[in-house]
Amino acid sequence: MNRKDDKEKEDINNLGIEFWDRRIQKGEGAGLWFNQLKALLRKDYILLKRSWISTLMITIITPLIAMLFLEYIIYISKNEVKKTVDLHPMRIPLAGVPDCYGPEAEQDKCINLMFTNCIDNSTCTRDKDVDKIVSIFIENNNKRMNLTWATESDQWENWENDKINFNITKKYDIIHVPNSNFIYNYTISHQNMTNYGVVFDIKKDSDVTNFRYQIWHNTTNENYNVTATISRGIDEAIIQFSKGDASIKPQLNFDIKDFPNEGIEELDDVIVSARGPVIFFCSSMVIFIDLLNSVVSEKETKVRYSMEMMGLKRSVYWVSWIILYAILLFINTVATIVFGRLLGYAFFSNTDIMVLVLTFYGYGLAMEALGLFITSLVKRSKVAVLIGIATLIIGFLFISVIFADSSITYLFWHKDIDPIYRRIGSYLIPFFNFGKMFIDISGRSSNSYNYITQTVVKGKGMKYDDLFEKPESIRDIKLDYDDMEPTVDAFYYYLLNILIYIILAIYMDNVRPNEYGKRKSYIYFLKPSYWKSSNKELDSREWLAETLKKYPHKINVKELDDDVRTHFRNSCNPDFEEDAPVRVINLRKEFGVGRDKKIQLKIHV
Repeated sequence: MNRKDDKEKEDINNLGIEFWDRRIQKGEGAGLWFNQLKALLRKDYILLKRSWISTLMITIITPLIAMLFLEYIIYISKNEVKKTVDLHPMRIPLAGVPDCYGPEAEQDKCINLMFTNCIDNSTCTRDKDVDKIVSIFIENNNKRMNLTWATESDQWENWENDKINFNITKKYDIIHVPNSNFIYNYTISHQNMTNYGVVFDIKKDSDVTNFRYQIWHNTTNENYNVTATISRGIDEAIIQFSKGDASIKPQLNFDIKDFPNEGIEELDDVIVSARGPVIFFCSSMVIFIDLLNSVVSEKETKVRYSMEMMGLKRSVYWVSWIILYAILLFINTVATIVFGRLLGYAFFSNTDIMVLVLTFYGYGLAMEALGLFITSLVKRSKVAVLIGIATLIIGFLFISVIFADSSITYLFWHKDIDPIYRRIGSYLIPFFNFGKMFIDISGRSSNSYNYITQTVVKGKGMKYDDLFEKPESIRDIKLDYDDMEPTVDAFYYYLLNILIYIILAIYMDNVRPNEYGKRKSYIYFLKPSYWKSSNKELDSREWLAETLKKYPHKINVKELDDDVRTHFRNSCNPDFEEDAPVRVINLRKEFGVGRDKKIQLKIHV
């Protein structure tokens, strides 16, 4: 076969002409692109109407179920809180100081009490008066607790600075140390070995003696009243010492009683703040998984390719999916906001509607873009659904850990944390931005729980203008957050997520082979032919003239039947006025070359 025949064959194979309604070709009506979009959206509407139950499930029922689940968590939590209600707490007598115990594996290795009369890193002479006060304290405590601690100061360990790294091998009752810095350094290097430390500072001025002391205690000790016990015992010892009469034995007895506890009011909003990111994340993910299944199913069943063979533009195909799921996500967002307000959650009722829409709808659109990108990579619906479920699980764990508390969330913006981690999350992970935005809004609008006062603190509200401010809750965390971003930046990252994943989806859809192995070049978007418009008006006269000139027919018209001869002449006649949307000219299929060439198909008109 010569070069001319090869070129002719290539031209025939590349020849693809689609005829549409002549009104569209002449520019009448909405145009071909919009007519195709209209047809696809009508198709999607019919399918949604047929499967109205599933549509209702992913748009309205899922947010409702999420809210009901949240209500169930609140109900359980309130029942637990009711168990802690105590309007008449019992009076508890203040006991003495118990014996120490060391770490779990070495409970016999511990120090009951370290004391000193020297502050900071000073060098002081051991004060015998302080020894006497401590001795009286120990004697009284032994009687209260039936202990046998040594009461004579010469029986106590007297450590010097060289003992700072000393590892104890037994239980010590009382140890005198050089200064308060020694107590600090020793407890730092020997965790949970020393129960208490007392630093004395006795000032004598003329006939007035000022007894001052400071108590150090181990916060891991479950008995929080022991510090009061030590204070009571030392006060008794000081009184007895100051009187100078051994027969005088003062006894200070205290009863401890808690305030009445009515439980935590307005617990609903505290739980919404703590569990909301996870619950609402899962609510939107149902639509994300449905998108993966629907789009990939059309590829798997070749419905999409059938439409493309009939002339469907690829851009129309993608835009139709974007519009469809944008509508479904908007309904889901509205349902979430409405249910949240109806249930009276402060996060919803104390926040501007526009802020809520930007938070939930922006997140949904970003996840939609991510979903479209994933559909461009897979060809089987089962694989797509598995990827969707995996994304759901990963996101659930991600949000449960990182966005469970603002102190953890905001660590990504701390000056000592490499900003690359925050940027990866912001640029590529939509639910990272959702969690940040939710935590920021919750800190302003929702109620929070103060663990020190054990009370609920009401939020002041989140207005639209507050989006452009840094979150106020970082003030409660004593760390450097100079790199903290305003809340609105999370929404801007939504837009960046959408842009990145839509571009990736279109690109991968073009360069990855479809079911028939057809694909475009990896740099197709750099070629001028891609951007050149091919939707010019078709001129039937020009086309017929070029076609007949390029492919002259080899048919003897006299040999044709009368009816076939008429059709043949009309097809090749540019002045034929009959509306013919399709004309077939010289269509034939040949196999072989030279003498072996055989014509398998020959259509004259």
